Amino acid sequence: MTASMAQFRDVTLRDGLQLTGKLVDAESKVALIRRLFELGVPELEIGSMARPDLVPPLANTTEVISLLSAEELEHCWIWVAVPRQLIRAADAGATRFQFCFSASESHNQANVNRSVQRSLDGLAVAVLLAKELGATVQLALATSFTCPFEGPIDPDRVLSIITDERLAGVSHVVLADTIGQAVPQQVAQLVTAVGQELAPGCVAFHGHDTWGLGVANSLAALQSGAAFVDGTLGALGGCPFAPGASGNTAIEDLLFAAQPPFLRPDTFHALVGLSERLLDQLGEQNRSRAVQGARATVGPFPWAPEPPR
Repeated sequence: MTASMAQFRDVTLRDGLQLTGKLVDAESKVALIRRLFELGVPELEIGSMARPDLVPPLANTTEVISLLSAEELEHCWIWVAVPRQLIRAADAGATRFQFCFSASESHNQANVNRSVQRSLDGLAVAVLLAKELGATVQLALATSFTCPFEGPIDPDRVLSIITDERLAGVSHVVLADTIGQAVPQQVAQLVTAVGQELAPGCVAFHGHDTWGLGVANSLAALQSGAAFVDGTLGALGGCPFAPGASGNTAIEDLLFAAQPPFLRPDTFHALVGLSERLLDQLGEQNRSRAVQGARATVGPFPWAPEPPR
């Protein structure tokens, strides 16, 4: 496994769109991708190779991939769950893949219709395919903290998976709080424990804000050595196969809290506007507290944009 510097990833076009019920056209998705890059967001998840009948809003992922340049695709990740999905995405031009399965058997069956052991076998094949293609695979381990069907997940279960020899060759392990029930202490402890088993900088965190701790958990992960954390515009999204999994952590909230070097008041204002336009288009509620705060603020606070006219 190779390390990378701490960073932020936007997952609006993958996790964010899953539950919207609307298919955003490929050209509009590409425009959003390029605007997020312009604003300084370093990496994006831009789609999934899940079956279109199961996740219709992501049905045009291969078209989106084909419209991006090779340089842009170096910073774009595609969700896959089996080796054949990686091959299809690679044929379209993708080079970065997030292979996903769950720590819990019940959610893995609900989400990808296979056992954890079968998913581990698939991951090993995917890594070999990626190596032949000069591509990169990371593992997203769903339900790393709690499962909607089985409840709390024993950390030892997670450690037994991430130390399995079939993970050899993945770039990162992304610990996913799929239904947003983790608390910062849990996140810090598991990120630390998993990080001790991997090469430095090879653990990351994916959170949901179901219980209102998305930002706190993400900051705890970064402080415990996570290479990156992620979020969606307006806290859009959730898992269609995990009852009770509401929206992701809002990328606006996360960036405002962390204030990385690329974020300035003017870029934050642009991000707020981008978020509001997208969610208005989708007919979705904007649940970002930072956006709400920005619009409610009266007075000389530089992070609050001018009110819309």
